[in-house]
Amino acid sequence: MSNPRRRLAILSGVGAAAAVLFTGVRRRPAPAYAPAHDADWAQAEDREAQLAAVQRGEPGSGGYYGTWKTGSPDAAVAAHIEFQYAGMEHQSETALSGMWLFLATEVLFFGGLFLLYMIYRQQYADAFIEASRHTELVIGSINTVLLVTSSAVFSWGLGRAQAGDNRRLFWACVAVVVLGSAFLLLKGWEWHDDLDEHLFPGRGFSITGPNAGGAELFWFFYFVATGLHGVHMIVGVGLVAWLAWAARQRRFSAGYFTPVEVVGLYWSFVDMVWLCLYPMLYLVDRASA
Repeated sequence: MSNPRRRLAILSGVGAAAAVLFTGVRRRPAPAYAPAHDADWAQAEDREAQLAAVQRGEPGSGGYYGTWKTGSPDAAVAAHIEFQYAGMEHQSETALSGMWLFLATEVLFFGGLFLLYMIYRQQYADAFIEASRHTELVIGSINTVLLVTSSAVFSWGLGRAQAGDNRRLFWACVAVVVLGSAFLLLKGWEWHDDLDEHLFPGRGFSITGPNAGGAELFWFFYFVATGLHGVHMIVGVGLVAWLAWAARQRRFSAGYFTPVEVVGLYWSFVDMVWLCLYPMLYLVDRASA
């Protein structure tokens, strides 16, 4: 990782993903060109006029330095292309690469948590079985159905975005926000019940006997894992709500839907994390109960 160009490429990818998520629907001003000699002023004025035309998204205005041909796909979506990219394909690939890099760090983060679970699951097998039987299986199962359904709806909405159908994308995002919010409400209700039953590790923990120590470890993992997942869910619901607003403003088209793809990757990851947590928390040896 000592190569400066490799570091620059990685930072560019992460930056592109962030730019698409938070500033992608509006174009940042291109950097002004400062001529070094008086003879360059005419060329500078021509370039600034060309950049201004591109920023206004005028069809056929040409790209930076005249590289975009009249009527090209890039010219049609020029208002959405940031100044540092050669075209929409370059910008989209960079943004998606940045999101994949971010998700790779998330896999390492949750992977370490899951590894600790597996280690202690082997050491305190009976305690984990007993502790898991105090979880709310019905609520956990309903939440699983909600998240899987939300991912299916979002995938359908992505297809609508690729077709330039902002109206159907808007309603798909609204449905995902509703499903995600329902998940969070049910999880909050479940936490309330768990606390009422004194299942939070520490003084007054309700599970006693020889398995008490291992049961506390299970419930410590439960609250940490579901809490972190809940934070990711809140961020995801916010991002999808932003997509709904952007679709309502008709910001997307068949040539520009990168933000939908980037948010879709994040939402699918959050869904996959829950699909790992569900059997680990709710299905530990339930068949023998």
